[in-house]
Amino acid sequence: MKSDKPGSGTCNKPGGKGSKPSMSGLKKMQKQLSDKISQMQGEMKNGEKPGDKPGEKPGQKTGGQNAGISKEFAEMAAQQAAIRDAMKQLNDDNTKNGQKPIPGLSEMQQLMDKTERDLANKNIDDATLKRQNEIMTRMLEAENAQREQDEDTKRKSNTANDLVPPVPPSLAEYLKKKQTEMELYKTLPPQLKPFYKSLVEDYFNKISQ
Repeated sequence: MKSDKPGSGTCNKPGGKGSKPSMSGLKKMQKQLSDKISQMQGEMKNGEKPGDKPGEKPGQKTGGQNAGISKEFAEMAAQQAAIRDAMKQLNDDNTKNGQKPIPGLSEMQQLMDKTERDLANKNIDDATLKRQNEIMTRMLEAENAQREQDEDTKRKSNTANDLVPPVPPSLAEYLKKKQTEMELYKTLPPQLKPFYKSLVEDYFNKISQ
C-alpha cells in the first residue's frame, strides 16, 4: 500500500499519556478521519476497492492486499472510538471543574458509534459521509459554546475584581500613621506605655472628629 493511503502511518490517539483532550484538538482529529473516510469512499465507488491499480479488475486482490485493506478499516474504526472516548473524558473533566457539559454530547457519541460500525463492517456510503459532516458541525458548535463559556467566566472574574473599591487616600494615610504609631508603641519601655497609649488615643479621637 502506498504511504498516502487512508489508515497508513501512525494513529494519533487523543488524550494520550501526559496530555488532556480539548474540543479543538478532537475536532481536528475528527476532520482528519473524515478526510480519510471520504478518500476511501471515493476509491470504492463503482465496485472498486481501495488501492486497485489501473487495468486491474475491480476487487481483484491478493490475500495480502485484502488484509491490508481490512487493517485500514480497523485503524479508522479504532480512531473513531478513541475520539468518542476522549470526548467523554473531556466532558467528565469539565463537569468536575464546575463547567457546563458538552452540548449535544450524547448525539455526537451515537453518530460516532454508527460510523465505527460502518468502518468495522468495511461499509462506507453517502450516508456515512453525511453523518461525518453532521459530527463536524456538532463539534464546531460545542467548541464555540465552550469558548463562549470560558470568555464569560473570565469576564465575570474581571468584573468582580473591578467591583472591589480602592482604599481612599485619606484612609490609607490614616492607616499608615496608625501602623507607625503602633510600631513605635511596641518599642516603648513598659513604664511609659500606659501614658503614651492615652496620648495616642486622644490624638486619634481628635483627628477622627
